[in-house]
Amino acid sequence: MSVDAETDGLWGDHFAISAIVYDEKGKEIDKFSGRLPDYVVKNEWVIDNVLPCLIDIPLYQYSDEFLSQFALFYLKHRDNCVTIWHMGHVVEAYLFRKLVEKKFIGEFDAPYCPVEISSLLSYSGYPKPDSVDSYVRENDIKLSGYGSTHNPLYDCEVAAMVYFHLKHN
Repeated sequence: MSVDAETDGLWGDHFAISAIVYDEKGKEIDKFSGRLPDYVVKNEWVIDNVLPCLIDIPLYQYSDEFLSQFALFYLKHRDNCVTIWHMGHVVEAYLFRKLVEKKFIGEFDAPYCPVEISSLLSYSGYPKPDSVDSYVRENDIKLSGYGSTHNPLYDCEVAAMVYFHLKHN
């Protein structure tokens, strides 16, 4: 399961979350995507650079509903998946802390050993471990078309495709 979230500034509240579950060969088998209304975002950089990328993501009106629906999706799949993310030490890790604090998941339900794609890229010797986009371009990895960077569905897919490419090469 590849997880990505967007926050109102690097340390702000989550307002968009996606997760895609893949089988062992990289075939998509389920996904979640949701976001809160634009008015919850106050950070100017996020307004200019992230909001325009959130096309076609289902809208939730209330934060707790949004977070609880993601938690239900996550809990449905967590026992059968490895959880991955790219550069998730702040945004995605904080998401799971928030889910535990709100009691949407239990204390021991968050990913125990998430796979950090930037660490895999660094370990493999890739010179730009913070850029899954450049890795995908340089290795001619095809994506399905979930938009671009900062669309959490796209960010989930690109991280997963890098993971599968590294795993099988």
